[in-house]
Amino acid sequence: MPLSAGEIDSFVDSGEAFGFAMLPGESAPGGELEAGRWLAPYAGRVMPARCAREDATSYRDAASAAGGNEDDRERYVAAVKKVIGSCAARGGKTVFSREITGRAGDGVTAGKVFEELCREFPDTFRYIFNLPGEGVWMGATPEILLSVDLRSGDFSTMALAGTRGRSPESGPWDEKNIREHRYVSDFISSRLREAGVRFAESGLQSLPYGDIEHLCRYFKGNLGSLPYSAVLDRINPTPALCGTPTDAAIADINKYEPHDRAFYGGFVAVKSESRFVAYANLRCLRLRGNEFSVYAGGGITALSDPYEEYLETEAKAAPRLRLLR
Repeated sequence: MPLSAGEIDSFVDSGEAFGFAMLPGESAPGGELEAGRWLAPYAGRVMPARCAREDATSYRDAASAAGGNEDDRERYVAAVKKVIGSCAARGGKTVFSREITGRAGDGVTAGKVFEELCREFPDTFRYIFNLPGEGVWMGATPEILLSVDLRSGDFSTMALAGTRGRSPESGPWDEKNIREHRYVSDFISSRLREAGVRFAESGLQSLPYGDIEHLCRYFKGNLGSLPYSAVLDRINPTPALCGTPTDAAIADINKYEPHDRAFYGGFVAVKSESRFVAYANLRCLRLRGNEFSVYAGGGITALSDPYEEYLETEAKAAPRLRLLR
C-alpha cells in the first residue's frame, strides 16, 4: 500500500482534510477524491483532497461475529416490521440501515484499520477520507455507481442487490432476493433509457464479498454528448441505496431510521483528466477519536423476514467490527 498506517494516522492527527483511495487490484489512482453525502446535490459534492498517484464462513457465523445486543436487535426488528408494512401497502422496496456504535479497542487507529481493510478486501474499491467535523470515513465496496472514460464517453454501472451467505451449496437464488435485485436493475435501465444513452446489460451473476455474496448485473454503454454528472444524478440514489419508488422509500427512511446517514448511502469517487469513477458508499465506518459507527443495511420488501434482515446487517457489519475491537 503506497501510504503506510503511520502516514495515514499523521494525516488524521493533523485535523486537515485528506483523502486516499485504492482501486480493485491494489491500484492507487491519480486524481482528486470526491465524497457525496446521502441525497446531497451534485454541486456540493466535491471534496478537494490529497490522493495517491499511480507511481506512488457461513451467513449466521458472520452475523454472530458482529456481536449485536438484544435491545438493538429488537429495536431494529420493530422498525423493520413497520417498513415491511409500508412496502406491502405500496409495493416496492426500502433500504433500511443500522448505525452500530461503540468504542474502538486499545491500540486501534484509523491507519491500522484501513491497512487491514485493504488486505482483507483487495478486489474492492477501498478509500479513507477525513473532513473537519465529519470524522474519518473509510470503506471497501464492490459497487460501482458510475465509471466513465472522459475521453471516449464509454461508461459502466451495475445493479447490485440481493444478499445471502456464501457457500458452494447455495443453489438457486430465492424469489425475495431476485425481486429485490429486479427493482434495482429495472430502475437503472429505465433511467439510462430516459437519458437517451446507448447501453447493453449483462446476465445475472453472483458477486462474492467476504462471507456473503450478491446478485449482480452490469450495464455498459456510451454517454455520447451527455455529461457524466447528468447520468450520475439520474441514477443516484439507486434502489440499492434507498429503495423504490424513490419518494416512498425516502419517506420510510426519514420516518423510521433513527440516525443521520451523513455519507452512508452517498458515494465516493476519484476524478482525473481522463476518467471519473464513483462507488456507492455502503460498506463503511466512521471514526471520531476512539468512537466508531459502523453502517449496514438491507433491502426490505413485503417478503422480508425481520429477523433475517437483522442477521444480514450483522453479517455485513462483521468484517469492520472485527477490525475495531
